[in-house]
Amino acid sequence: MKHPIVSAQLEYQNRCLMTDWRSCISCVWVTLTRYGMKYFQLQKLEKLTVECCNSLEEVFDFEGLGEDGHAALLPQLSELVLTQLPGFVRMWKKEPARIAVFQNLRSLQIIRCNSLVNLFSLSTARNLEQLRTLKIFKCELMEVVIAEDEKPEDKIVFPQLKCLILKHLPSLTCFSSASNYFAWPSLDTVRVKGIPKMETFARGYQSTPELKTIYVTFLEKFWTGDLDSTIKNLSKRTEIHTPENLEKEDESYETRKNIQNDMGMPNLLISTQG
Repeated sequence: MKHPIVSAQLEYQNRCLMTDWRSCISCVWVTLTRYGMKYFQLQKLEKLTVECCNSLEEVFDFEGLGEDGHAALLPQLSELVLTQLPGFVRMWKKEPARIAVFQNLRSLQIIRCNSLVNLFSLSTARNLEQLRTLKIFKCELMEVVIAEDEKPEDKIVFPQLKCLILKHLPSLTCFSSASNYFAWPSLDTVRVKGIPKMETFARGYQSTPELKTIYVTFLEKFWTGDLDSTIKNLSKRTEIHTPENLEKEDESYETRKNIQNDMGMPNLLISTQG
């Protein structure tokens, strides 16, 4: 049996290192450290893309780091893409305690992660102050994007988020199950498609001063006055949720994925700043 090969490119101090891992990967963070990347190098990560790793269960393992005096984890990570990871069930095994994470994350894409039920807790969501774009496509079991946790959070603010895209999520019931006040002062683009179980956006109040419409296709818009009522009315339009009417994904993206799948080659792409 041929094991999958994952290639990681590390740009550090004007050097380019290439490493092939001939093993099944269950955690990206553990694998990177095991194969020679030091903690200070990982702290310089700017972009991380993980694709087509069937055995991956979690991306990060931060257990114990919050107790060692670290002020922040991955402070320079600005772009995270997780694509076609059928075994991916959580971002990390244990959520970082008393330490900030993803505070510089600007773009997050989750695509075809069919075992993922939720993405973040409320505690983690509070760190996403720089997030500009959130795209979630074709995650069959995802029920909520932000789940409740034991820590009470009165208000959640996404000050920079401008674009939210939720497509082909058959199990999604709402963006968040928490009854919190959500503020979206910059949000002006929302695209939804294929979310038949989503009858309300979130349980708490939503402040979206810049949002004037929701796109159900690239051309068709729909709006009934506010985000929650629009989602509620969209849930009654069964024609936009049926499989035969769901639009195709971007052609270039699909073509690239098909080539990778035919080769059986998972990818792990890493960019850092020296």
